[in-house]
Amino acid sequence: MQTLKKSMMLSALALLLTVFSVNQSVAQEAYDPTGTWEYEVSMPEGDLTGDMIISRAEDGTLEVSIKSDVYGTIELEDVVFDDMILEGSAEIDGGNIEFEFKFDGDDCEGAVYTPDGTLEMTAERKKG
Repeated sequence: MQTLKKSMMLSALALLLTVFSVNQSVAQEAYDPTGTWEYEVSMPEGDLTGDMIISRAEDGTLEVSIKSDVYGTIELEDVVFDDMILEGSAEIDGGNIEFEFKFDGDDCEGAVYTPDGTLEMTAERKKG
């Protein structure tokens, strides 16, 4: 009898884990980060602000353009979107810069990894 209870509990736990895993996968597929995002990067010299535009290419991949008064338009390369996190990189002033953004609805938090250190970034999707 005790073995039957343990077996049923393990089966129920496995079922819950499967359902949770499927729900996470569906949430990832259902979420679309495309749009125009108003961002702010905290820098020692003062905050850097502008628009980040995320669009979908004809092949379904994501394209990311970050507009800045200081650096012009930065096009991210090697863009990957997985588990609500978008990663990409760009070469700026001869240095490789890595970007990582975590999305939560119309809000985004992330980091910009530069040779001089890590900068925090926040963004909010523009409406309409």
